Amino acid sequence: MMIEKKDVFGNALWDYHQSPGDQELITWTSLTEKDPVPISYYFRTFDQMPLLEKKALEISYGKVLDVGCGAGSHSLFLQNKRNLSVTGLDNSPLAIKITAERGLLHTVQQSIFDFHQDNFDTILLMMMDQEFAAIWKDYNYCLKNSNHFSILKVKFYWILQI
Repeated sequence: MMIEKKDVFGNALWDYHQSPGDQELITWTSLTEKDPVPISYYFRTFDQMPLLEKKALEISYGKVLDVGCGAGSHSLFLQNKRNLSVTGLDNSPLAIKITAERGLLHTVQQSIFDFHQDNFDTILLMMMDQEFAAIWKDYNYCLKNSNHFSILKVKFYWILQI
């Protein structure tokens, strides 16, 4: 379990949640350069989301697992506007606290690698790296029918359905 002191992403979200402003989080990976992202991006509404992100939410159905739910924008849309049963999963204790405060009914603060619940119709992996998403072929036991697996990579705009 991650402790809040080491929860850089969660602390950034929490600061914005408590006092919205023009804060940025600088991210980078082995595949990308430094990329400043406004923290407000993690709190956006459906209308503010890119087209393919909206599409991923529109094709979601049934019981949904939102992996890396962050501040909960995707989960809350699906719960409140689509009336779906959504579980928000995140390793960040502060992200889960924010998501719960924003109204998501089902949250789990746990590493994706330790999560072993099953019977989801849709698993969302929004804004995940391709390498990370690839491991999910080993997690299809979470799906009821193993036939609806959507992954959206916002930076490169791809959706994968299995």
